Amino acid sequence: QQQGFYIYRGDRLLVSGDWLGIEKKREYSKLARIAINFPNANDFDWNLDIKKSTATPPIEIRKELARIAKMAVMKSAKILVHDKKHISLKINKIKNLKLG
Repeated sequence: QQQGFYIYRGDRLLVSGDWLGIEKKREYSKLARIAINFPNANDFDWNLDIKKSTATPPIEIRKELARIAKMAVMKSAKILVHDKKHISLKINKIKNLKLG
């Protein structure tokens, strides 16, 4: 499941589908994806490791990232609930056709 934040540094992908400790991976959030792109000048702020393979968001923006993540999770859940209802209706129609 590739849900969560996608962190780019200068348009180069560093972190692929991770919640950065802000959210947890859940079934209903599996469609949530958030892209963040920061310039090379912000390396220190994002605590990049020497390999530039991990990044930790600055404390100053974690609250905003949590708000954005919550919105993305809610949208994902809404889409999944709608899809499940739609599939359930189709199954019921098929059952009714076979019974009739």
